[in-house]
Amino acid sequence: MNKRSEPAIEEYLDRLCAQLGALPPELQSETREELRGHLQGLAAMQRDPQRIMESALRQFGDPSKIGRQLALEWEEGQWSLSGLTPLQRIDKIRDCMAIEVEAAKPGALLKALNWVQVAIIMLYFYSLSLQEGMAPGPPVSRSALDGARWGLLSLYFLSGMVACAGEWKEGVRRAARGVADGNRTWRNILSRASMAVLMPCLFLLPRQGLLISGAMIALCLFMAVWSRRQPSPRVRLATNASMVYGLLMGGVISVVNMWVFSWTGFGDWLWLLLLPLYYCIGLWFWKRPPLSRKARVLSVLVGLLILGSVATRAIERRNAKPPRTPQELVESWKDNGIYLAGDTDTAFMRAHLPEALVALRSGLRHRNSHVRMETANTIEGMGSLAKPLLPDIESRMNEEDDKSVRIYLAMTFGGIGDTSAKTIAFLRAVFNKEPDEEVKTYLAGSLARLTAPRFDPGAWVWLKDSLKPPSNAHAPSFGSFLGSDASWDRRWAAAYVLQEMGVKARPALPALESLRDDATTPARVKGKVEQAINAIK
Repeated sequence: MNKRSEPAIEEYLDRLCAQLGALPPELQSETREELRGHLQGLAAMQRDPQRIMESALRQFGDPSKIGRQLALEWEEGQWSLSGLTPLQRIDKIRDCMAIEVEAAKPGALLKALNWVQVAIIMLYFYSLSLQEGMAPGPPVSRSALDGARWGLLSLYFLSGMVACAGEWKEGVRRAARGVADGNRTWRNILSRASMAVLMPCLFLLPRQGLLISGAMIALCLFMAVWSRRQPSPRVRLATNASMVYGLLMGGVISVVNMWVFSWTGFGDWLWLLLLPLYYCIGLWFWKRPPLSRKARVLSVLVGLLILGSVATRAIERRNAKPPRTPQELVESWKDNGIYLAGDTDTAFMRAHLPEALVALRSGLRHRNSHVRMETANTIEGMGSLAKPLLPDIESRMNEEDDKSVRIYLAMTFGGIGDTSAKTIAFLRAVFNKEPDEEVKTYLAGSLARLTAPRFDPGAWVWLKDSLKPPSNAHAPSFGSFLGSDASWDRRWAAAYVLQEMGVKARPALPALESLRDDATTPARVKGKVEQAINAIK
């Protein structure tokens, strides 16, 4: 072979093999040697190195395109899941994820920001549970906790923006190493920027939670579509597997959280204790290096803390002796989890007057929001026997800022049934200035139970207007089927209070039937409307 042709051959091979980064090193070497043999055959027929390159381009084509095509053909076979058993598919996906993570090689800045954002969310949920009295910790004023949460969400947004800059810098570094992947860089920047905006909005705008969650789902779907347009089968498989993994793990954590919460009464902070388990599962799935000995010991200790806390609380609840005094009963409500006290507790309070009134009065001022809600629910069930608590209820109504508690406080007036001018005047004043439509509907229900339509037309007009489909109503979709947006919550509340009124709500019967027959009414609301109609008839 003419030695003058060697530089031209090596230049051609270098350009071609630069695209074979996805292949194993031994296969890259084998491919390079095979192509070198073909090019040396061409070189034997040419004396001029320039003509050697021209002949190669004419016979084989552009080396970069050939290299990309060879890499794609190899990846199509390497990362195909067809014909594999479920276990083999899982193992193949794990291999793919390990290579993808290794290819990304995030820098120290991005790794640190990832942990910072996790810590911010952990602290945010802990502060919520601390405010509700469902997490251990010192008493902190609501204003201080609100300020802390605003600061945490602002820090989350800023850290997300810094991470976007970090992703851009990482993309530049990958390009400098000859691993140019603009799609990966822009995909990561889009993901981080979107989450930096959507996550704070999810907490700051809880009434728009369904819309924001829909935006997050849309982002995932967009990423899935984007991944399917990527030429690399490995990138497509890794992106799809990442989204499925995230959805599955998120679902598992949510289910476990709700299950243990219903057993123990722990608040939103419980899922923070599940993060070490989540992290260890992630290490296995993504085939990352195992934890160090110290980290393993720490994880075991945290796991034992989780199991011990859950088991201790569950055993305590199972072996708890029935409350002997009304005050003990009120204190036990903080352990009811997501459930409300039943008629048994109401009957117990009825049988222990007047001591029960003292206990219920303290329950209205309890630090735990669930206890305050249970207290209001029990007061409503006690009826006129709880009339001495009206001044305390009015005071609590003026101070309470938890929406769920305000709803139950609003219903206590109708349950007690006091029709005095003072009580009616207070209810009207609170009703007129109440900004939340759902709470206002429950206040209107209490007014309607205590007055006739001609004496308080405002409450009745509000209830009838609440039975009209919202102006932006549309055919039921996944979200509207659940009836979980604010407009339909108001309709459900109106049907509930009319159901409680029974035959007295007969003037609202035509509006209820119209709402039931409306095609845009979600199934959840339609079911409650049907119950109200049956109760009135």
